[in-house]
Amino acid sequence: MDKAAKSQFEQQTIKYIENKKIYDLLENLVRKLALNQPADPIDFLIDHLSHKKPNFVISVIGVETDIHKACGNISLQLNLKQISPEDLINKEIQNNTKLGEEFKAFGQKNERIPEEKIFDLISKEIQTVDKFANGILLENFPKTLRGAEFLKTNKIILDRIFQVSEETITEKFAQKKYTHELLDVKDIFELFQDFTVYIDAKGKPSEKVSEEIVTMLNYRVKHTIPLRPPRILIINPPGINFDKIGAQIAQKFGLVHIDGTTLLNKEVNNKSRIGGIISDCFKNNDLVPDDLLCGLVYNELTKSTTRVLGWVLTGFPFNTQQFHKFLSWELHPHIVLNYETKEESFTKNILEADVGILNYYDQVFVNKSKKNQKFLDNFLKESEKLKHEVQQSYLNKIENIEIDQNTSQIVSKVGKLLQNPVYYD
Repeated sequence: MDKAAKSQFEQQTIKYIENKKIYDLLENLVRKLALNQPADPIDFLIDHLSHKKPNFVISVIGVETDIHKACGNISLQLNLKQISPEDLINKEIQNNTKLGEEFKAFGQKNERIPEEKIFDLISKEIQTVDKFANGILLENFPKTLRGAEFLKTNKIILDRIFQVSEETITEKFAQKKYTHELLDVKDIFELFQDFTVYIDAKGKPSEKVSEEIVTMLNYRVKHTIPLRPPRILIINPPGINFDKIGAQIAQKFGLVHIDGTTLLNKEVNNKSRIGGIISDCFKNNDLVPDDLLCGLVYNELTKSTTRVLGWVLTGFPFNTQQFHKFLSWELHPHIVLNYETKEESFTKNILEADVGILNYYDQVFVNKSKKNQKFLDNFLKESEKLKHEVQQSYLNKIENIEIDQNTSQIVSKVGKLLQNPVYYD
């Protein structure tokens, strides 16, 4: 094959992959493998590809909160098939079916209808999902482990499960508000762990609740946006607190927040072997070795839940050595938020920083900067070099932010960026 023919073939291949969304398809299959963790991944994929299954399934559970209207809003905005066990039960009762008579009898006795009684109804509804729908919204289902097992048996994999309540289950239990429903839901949320999200409904109308959930999900279900989970890197120097911004972005858009300095502090607090090494560095007013910090960050970035949900990374990298290591992992971010500040402003912030409110790692950095001008000068040079290399490496992925920029403005900006397919190229 000559050079011209080879070039034409490569262009045709790339065009096919983009037009058919091959990357998104493969990422979606990997996501389902990570969520389901089948004993035989090959058989699972064959079965999944051989039978039509909904690509996107979420569950919204209201704990002592009416969520029907909110679920309707979410389904409408995201083009999801809404399946409500309560509606299915009422339909059976209104049609005077044999099953409806059973449901009516439970109501007359003031007893809860066993969840397994509606499994067949839900199964039939799932099979009728229109091919043009983006997926399924299960309203108040599953609410027991039996319901979760039913979904697993039918190879229906929940992408996310939302708890809508005026209090978290932990808060309710602390007040000794024990009910059978709460105990069952607690089991469900422990089962799904990292794939659960708490939505505070206190004092909020249903429109506000649905808006929060839609904001978190809309970039995942639109056909024009890639299915792959977003990866956001925030380049910020030590001593400047961006972890709260990272946490807010993660919470609003359902991502995993990873902060380098928080990982170091966690090891110290857990009194692990690595924590002992880190603690010694802090006591001696030394920065933690790059390899150690890189190892902790890499472990978090490569966890299956992190890959499935997407991530926001703050507090790393701090220098070019760490950045080169990050590049070698090939976990390329879709969006890079790069702090913008004048050297004198950054120096002023560091020299006037209240060490008492900083975490251990930032305390060490600020203390060394205040006591050692040469250390601070070297860091400023290294920081500029890092910013330059980041810009060269990611070019069109860079979005500049100011250190003193309003947090809500930054979060709003990220929301708009997540809607833009350009950043996923």
